[in-house]
Amino acid sequence: MVRIDVLDPKYQLSDQYKPDKEKQYKHPIEQDGWVIAHNALRGEIQLLRDALYAMKQRDQSLQAWEVASLQSAIDGHILHMLGHHSNEDDIVVPECRKRFLYPEK
Repeated sequence: MVRIDVLDPKYQLSDQYKPDKEKQYKHPIEQDGWVIAHNALRGEIQLLRDALYAMKQRDQSLQAWEVASLQSAIDGHILHMLGHHSNEDDIVVPECRKRFLYPEK
């Protein structure tokens, strides 16, 4: 993961949008929607990994309901991930680019 210093003036597009808004937040960063959304995606991935690991440890053929449940969980994660990234790419990132130099993927 690439980390950037959001206070670095090299990302500032104009004096109108200075990187000085953090003190306006009324909650800690870990309660921010952006952080929560990404933690939710990471949590889903961890749950899927845990399930796959448990299945491997059990070393038995999967029953049909187990396969269907796993497929459903993966399908739900994919929908969540695609919707999330669509919101970022189509809505959030274009707005961010109006205010600061947003790094390319």
